Amino acid sequence: MLRHPVALLFVIVALGSALGSIRVARISLGASGVLFVALLFGHLGYSLPTDMQELGIILFVYAVGLQAGPRFFNQFRERGILFAKIGLLTVAAGASITGAFCYLFKLDPALAVGMYAGALTSTPGLAAAMDAARDPRVSVGFGLAYPFGVVGVVLLVQLLPRLLRIDLRAEEERLARSEDEIRRLQLRQFRITNPACVGKTLSDLQVHRFSQVNITRISRGGTVVSAREDTPLALGDVVAAVGRADELKKLELVLGESVQAPQLLESRDVIARDAVVSSDVLVGKTLAELGVRRNYGVVISRVFREDLDFAPGGNYRLELGDTVRVVGERNDVEKFVQLVGQQEKRIHETNMTALAVGVVLGVLLAYQDFPLPGGASFRLGLAGGPLFVSLVLAHFGRIGRLNIRTPRGAKYILQQLGLVLFLTGAGTAAGGRLGETLVESGWILLLCGAGVTVGAGLFGFIVSRYWYGLDQLSSLGALCGGMTSTPALGAVTELTQRSEAVIAYTSVYPVGLIAVTVCCQLLYYLL
Repeated sequence: MLRHPVALLFVIVALGSALGSIRVARISLGASGVLFVALLFGHLGYSLPTDMQELGIILFVYAVGLQAGPRFFNQFRERGILFAKIGLLTVAAGASITGAFCYLFKLDPALAVGMYAGALTSTPGLAAAMDAARDPRVSVGFGLAYPFGVVGVVLLVQLLPRLLRIDLRAEEERLARSEDEIRRLQLRQFRITNPACVGKTLSDLQVHRFSQVNITRISRGGTVVSAREDTPLALGDVVAAVGRADELKKLELVLGESVQAPQLLESRDVIARDAVVSSDVLVGKTLAELGVRRNYGVVISRVFREDLDFAPGGNYRLELGDTVRVVGERNDVEKFVQLVGQQEKRIHETNMTALAVGVVLGVLLAYQDFPLPGGASFRLGLAGGPLFVSLVLAHFGRIGRLNIRTPRGAKYILQQLGLVLFLTGAGTAAGGRLGETLVESGWILLLCGAGVTVGAGLFGFIVSRYWYGLDQLSSLGALCGGMTSTPALGAVTELTQRSEAVIAYTSVYPVGLIAVTVCCQLLYYLL
């Protein structure tokens, strides 16, 4: 039965998942248990088609990109150079340790460079080293260092929080509070004291030209009305607005002082309702095209998408599954909520056409050659191509009329399924070479490879956390990216539900990938 690849696959997944669920001193292997069981099966002579491993890595990194995409580019604009430095320093640390071991233990340069590529689990690095050395011993060094390179970084990211006494739950709460202070939408009230606003309507003021906020209600003489475009303002009116703190601050300069006016929220005539977009009438259209305030008499004050919430402007395009907060008079709100759709089944459907198109584009990008100075070239590979395509697609949300959005549940199962497929394939392949390479090359090379893996990984974490001051989760993600370790990222995603680690990984990974490729060639010539 175990000779059938599908049966073997799920036996390994079942045993590995059971192993991963065992807790010792509050530590568990999680999905990494699959890797250890796969190593054992590989050592015993079992193997799986490489297509399974490739499918796994494609699904896993594609789902990771879909998760990180909505926030990735904003984060990269803010800290892209910092992440690039971390990637370069991590790779350089591994190269320096390799050089030191080569000098101390008189290692053959070809073996040493192969060991370096294996310790950082970089197949493109192996190809670059083979091209530079033209020596089959490069593969021997790679084969010996690779198994611990895979396992070592996975163990490192799980043990570091324990060794350093990092409370990940407390870190998550701290990050959530910090994020709330900066990004969370707030509701504030402003009294009209600026004479220039008297007699002007909201349409005349064109608030969105200078502030990303939405005015939802107006109180005058104890009566609360919905904020329509044609409602003229008067001195003493109190308006309610939704937005981020820095954007709301701008309204004080135009409208007047910020005040406390709880009556604006207690009106029975003007209400707020949350609704999930599932109607084709709205999907793919901007708020300006729909004329929500003008045609329906309501205001969409907030939009909740994935882990983000924001005050939408007129150019915001509604997508399937968006949750919108609708504010207006009761009858208008009820009518608009019915228009929105509220079709529970549809919002959980996955657009298979969009998923397939994205994966195909990712695979095509994976095998595209990019030139480097000196005549060399590199490829993003199956861990890079699908990742970058999914990041871009998740950021923009659509290709023309094709909606890219993938429901949260579908992303989770894609990520988990891809991870176990990848770990099973990688583990059986590495386990099959373990005994042979140990006999052929001895323990010195094995220990040196482990030293490169642990040393470079620790250095990457220390640089991220204590030199550049990143939070703990981002530092773990940066460690995975600098080591080009997709399995380790899988281990980190088991530890936290937040996306900081994923964003750091996706930012550092491309730099690490390119730097390892270049370093393998330079290191051979220097040794």
